Amino acid sequence: MKAGQDDFSKKVVEVTGTERLHARIARTLRERIANGMYPVGTQIPAEGRLAEEFAVSRSTVRQALRQLQADWLIEPRKGSGSVVLPVPTADTPVLHATSINDLLAFSQGYQFHILSSKIDTLRRDLAAKAGLAPGDGWLTLKGVGKSRGLDRPDNWAEYYIRKDFAATGRLLANPVISPIFPLMEKRFGIRIVEVRQEMTATVITSEQAMVLNVNPGSLGIAVQRFYKTSSDDVPLITLAIYPAHRFSHSITLHRA
Repeated sequence: MKAGQDDFSKKVVEVTGTERLHARIARTLRERIANGMYPVGTQIPAEGRLAEEFAVSRSTVRQALRQLQADWLIEPRKGSGSVVLPVPTADTPVLHATSINDLLAFSQGYQFHILSSKIDTLRRDLAAKAGLAPGDGWLTLKGVGKSRGLDRPDNWAEYYIRKDFAATGRLLANPVISPIFPLMEKRFGIRIVEVRQEMTATVITSEQAMVLNVNPGSLGIAVQRFYKTSSDDVPLITLAIYPAHRFSHSITLHRA
């Protein structure tokens, strides 16, 4: 065993039912990441090496690594093992929202830099989730988003504005400095009464990776929002894709 590495294998016999072997390995690897033994951006040892060091099977190591992936501490890279991710910091955007007003407050100071603008067909997956036919005639804006206080883009953004409300596009500067649905409310006399949000895991494309400065194929979080008016229309759909380690969502639940 190399100098500086904890003598884990000698402690294996101490493992009890209260902490499974793979959980103990995961805890040891977390400690190594925290103390800088595995610096951010470097690869942790391959499964085979870890299995040999800890005197366990590769499947046990694989379970431990899955725990670290779930905690956003490492990210598997095809053909090159797992890389240590940066720990979210104070400038990582954290959305803690229970109302549309909270969403407005979170978005203040947000900048959307428009890279392309055209009338296009609504994406089939978004149309299905909104209960709409895909159809032509959606003003489609694509670009990058930057949250308040950050000096680099933190998400890839797509805005879809239904053709009836496409004139909103003429009201937008570039970059867009504030949420656009208040502009739509003022321009068209509508009121957004519901915002439904869905978050799903996704894979970051080459185009998105280039502007976000991450590796293509890395894990991302897709945040989709569907804006509904008091007349049950959906005039606006937004999609933001964050590298997984750059986004956190918080929700507090109270018993009714």
